[in-house]
Amino acid sequence: MTTTHDDNATWRDLADQLTLDQITALECFERDALADPADVAAGLLDMARDHARMNLQDAAMFAHLPTPAGARKVFHWEDDGTGHWSRRFTGTERGVELPSDSRFRNKADVDIEGVQHADGSIERAVYVNANGVELTAAAAQDLGESLIAAADELEALQ
Repeated sequence: MTTTHDDNATWRDLADQLTLDQITALECFERDALADPADVAAGLLDMARDHARMNLQDAAMFAHLPTPAGARKVFHWEDDGTGHWSRRFTGTERGVELPSDSRFRNKADVDIEGVQHADGSIERAVYVNANGVELTAAAAQDLGESLIAAADELEALQ
């Protein structure tokens, strides 16, 4: 990666310093933004500069630590203010389709997420988000199967 300069005109000038996930997120934001185009462009450039700076920091300080097994998305390393560094990551995401007459949303999520610490240790957990949805028997069984699969995966990764 090269060093970050403040003379870039657009976020795309920094694309060679960004990950594919970061580029994809910026492209989606650019495509879907409803605000003034000049404000969007300025915001995207700020986000790209932040990512490029943090990518350099991550590589300089933590390149020796591998990405956690099963991680699908890894976030930047962060100092908690006391000198302890960690980064969050997301793993497998499972979705359970719910009846279309559901009052809130049509999907319940069962995700594996975690934190990697600077010493290399990793903590993982299963997160469930059904947003207060009432489940039919079939949907509850599907959710149960997803939870069991997530628990099995969590045990295998630890």
